[in-house]
Amino acid sequence: MGNAILKDERITPVSAAGRYIAAYLSLETQSAEDASTDSQMATVALSLSERIGSAKEGAVIDLGCGQGALLQRLSEISQFRDNPSWIYIGIDDEYKLTSVQELARKLKLNRRVEVFNLDEFYDTWPDVPEFQIIVCRNVLHELRILDTARLIHHIATSARSTDAVLGRGLISAEPQAH
Repeated sequence: MGNAILKDERITPVSAAGRYIAAYLSLETQSAEDASTDSQMATVALSLSERIGSAKEGAVIDLGCGQGALLQRLSEISQFRDNPSWIYIGIDDEYKLTSVQELARKLKLNRRVEVFNLDEFYDTWPDVPEFQIIVCRNVLHELRILDTARLIHHIATSARSTDAVLGRGLISAEPQAH
């Protein structure tokens, strides 16, 4: 399999290694186009569809939204796509939010999408409907210990008892390797 990859003249050992290292070190975020084929995202999508389907309105808060992979997947979930009372809130570094806004326009969901940079998020929790699903996927391992503690504290003091929090290790019955 490795040789088959290297036979493609467009992919050199250096570029393949560079992409691997960039992905491993999280220098790149998951593209929105990859959302449909990501098995971890499929697990998240199943949980989201069940939870969204059980509430008339709400918000999906995507902590560390990157390029909008979760938004892409939500657009494929009828419970979200067909219910204008559900909104998506993407939270990340300022430079990543433009991709999410462009994706929202492409998906024709831009009126239901809000974005917050990290400073805004830590200053004030987004004003959301009564029920919110907070998704924290592939984020915690990227943070320093103090930043992780700050994020967990912000979630714990802002989430309501009726809200759901989905994290990489919280939605799977089996432990995830890091």
